[in-house]
Amino acid sequence: GLWLLSGGTAKIPSVLVVPDQESYPLIVP
Repeated sequence: GLWLLSGGTAKIPSVLVVPDQESYPLIVP
């Protein structure tokens, strides 16, 4: 899976979650 944090503020990022057996955090400034 993929957790994508981007497009938001530092405190409130937009979150894109791709459900899968595992989740990989990815933070994009």
